[in-house]
Amino acid sequence: YSPEDVPPDAFLCSGVLDTYPHMWLCANGSCSGYYGDIYGSSAALNIVAQVTLGTTGSWRKNPYKPNLCRKVSIPQSCDQQKFNKCISDATGEGVKGYYHAALSNCGVKSIEVIKMCSWNACSGAGQ
Repeated sequence: YSPEDVPPDAFLCSGVLDTYPHMWLCANGSCSGYYGDIYGSSAALNIVAQVTLGTTGSWRKNPYKPNLCRKVSIPQSCDQQKFNKCISDATGEGVKGYYHAALSNCGVKSIEVIKMCSWNACSGAGQ
C-alpha cells in the first residue's frame, strides 16, 4: 500500500499477518504493529523469551487492509486531528517499549495507545 491509500482517520486492524494473529493501528497515512524485537529469530528462543521473560519491543510498518481495519470512534466533542496525530506519533516506526507475548503484545499495546490518545484528545472537552 502507499500512504495515499490509507485514510487519514485512525483504524484498529486485526487479522492474520505472517501466519500469526495480529493487531495493528493506522493513522495519518501509515500503519504500524507492535512486535518483540527478537521476532523472526530462532523459533525456540523467540517463544521462550517472549512468553517467560519478555523482551524489548517496537512498532513496525504494517499494511493497510480495509477488510481487516475498522475506524476507531471517539466522541464528536473530542479533537479528531489530535487523536489521529497521537496514534501516528505513538506508533511511529522504531518507537520502543516492553514486549511480552501474553502481557504486553500487539493487542495490548494497540488498546493502550487508543486509550491514551482518546484521553489526550478528549481532555478539556467535557469528557
